Amino acid sequence: MVTDSEIEKEKRQRMSMPAPRRGLWMAVMAGLLGSHLPTVEAQGLQPHAVQARQQGDGAQTGKPTGQATNPEQRAKEQAASRPLLGKTSQKAQRPAQSQNVLPKWPFDKPFRYFNPIQRAEPKPGIVRLLRRLDFARALYIRSKKRGTDVHGRPSIQSKEFTEIIAAIQPQLRNMQAYFLYLMRDHAKITYRRAAHFGCLYIPDMRQVFEAISYAPCDPDRDTRQYAMLMGAPILRKYLPQRGPEDKPVTVDLDSKGPKPPYTWPFDSDPYLNLLRAPAVEERLYGLSFLRIFAATRPDEAAEQIRRMDRFFLDGLVSPNKDIAKVTRFVINDLAIATRSITGIQEDCPKKPEEATAFFHKLMHKLFPDIRIRGGLVDLHEGAELRQVLDKLETLCKENKLGFRDSQKIGTKGGQRLARGIRLRDYPVLTKIGLEAGLLVTAINGSPILDPKEIPKLVGLLWKARQHAFALTFIDDKGQERVLQYRYKPKQ
Repeated sequence: MVTDSEIEKEKRQRMSMPAPRRGLWMAVMAGLLGSHLPTVEAQGLQPHAVQARQQGDGAQTGKPTGQATNPEQRAKEQAASRPLLGKTSQKAQRPAQSQNVLPKWPFDKPFRYFNPIQRAEPKPGIVRLLRRLDFARALYIRSKKRGTDVHGRPSIQSKEFTEIIAAIQPQLRNMQAYFLYLMRDHAKITYRRAAHFGCLYIPDMRQVFEAISYAPCDPDRDTRQYAMLMGAPILRKYLPQRGPEDKPVTVDLDSKGPKPPYTWPFDSDPYLNLLRAPAVEERLYGLSFLRIFAATRPDEAAEQIRRMDRFFLDGLVSPNKDIAKVTRFVINDLAIATRSITGIQEDCPKKPEEATAFFHKLMHKLFPDIRIRGGLVDLHEGAELRQVLDKLETLCKENKLGFRDSQKIGTKGGQRLARGIRLRDYPVLTKIGLEAGLLVTAINGSPILDPKEIPKLVGLLWKARQHAFALTFIDDKGQERVLQYRYKPKQ
């Protein structure tokens, strides 16, 4: 249990808390991508012993933080600093609809952080909870032996820290929505940084992931950078997991057969948006996240990089040597993680022109115009796909693709007669996952009885922005099967 004296002690010690100045992003590059969050000292970098900025009410008014201007206000602060009585689950006031939203691709708006302007004070119980979280956060930052627990959350070898976290963690279960409001809209920095720290200890990892995506948008540099640093080990641990939440598994990227979806959905757009930030330091944080993403979810990372390559490739020719270097690191990490698929064994070259050519080669290996994986066929816009589609369209118009036919197939209720188009022997069919002799019966459930209907139906689906369709056919064993086609135009 935290006492009044400990709260006052925290106020005094806050003045000596180091802030993430120059060298913090160097720590990100040097060691954040490991299995735990390292100390800055462990990287051979000494943090600047700067005086912490006044981050309470005084950040906006110019008055010293924590000092009441009248007896009534002093009495309110003293009452708010009392230890909790176990009733922090009280519901906070419902905030008004926010004007601050997370950035979304295609990033068509100017780069900006959140603009928090709300100054409504939380209820006293929540204020005391936030003060405890801020105190625990200060203990962690000041420690010279920072680490993580089994879940990747910040941890230090301190009885005081452990007792605080153990006492408040059960009370965080229903606080995520209000913490998100604080992180997004509240003007008081101490509340925002406490909310960022507290969200890491929420039991539901799905809620933790949602909160971590808010970190890159905080307008305060120190709060933003520490939040990203503390969330990184959690991302590294849980991003690779697939399958149900109660029994997640890690599946190799080159494993055969369909893969279960990732367990924890994560909005990476706020981190990728940092690649547009005006400050070099922030772009380095965005690239550092891409390194984590490339190592843990290389398939999704490749998709993200591919869709925004116009921002990403600018890093290779950046006049800033650190930007160019870390951009190459991202490409190299992605190449290493996908070697079993691409077969590319060499590392990314250092020269910008050669590195750009290496990147395009890697992307073509990862995203060929036509990629067949089991029952899924990905169609990416390109010259090869255009040639295949033109050839198929010509065969359909000339009525050469196949002929009308029927076949009896077994069902649970007996047998039925399936009608469709029997495909002739054309090499182009193998490029889209088909072969001669198959009986095509339907597209998206619509029966196909004439080859000329195929391009018309597919064209109607694409015009309706349905860039995915299912083709049903009967194989050589008389079994009904389905191929899923996904068409992905250039962004």
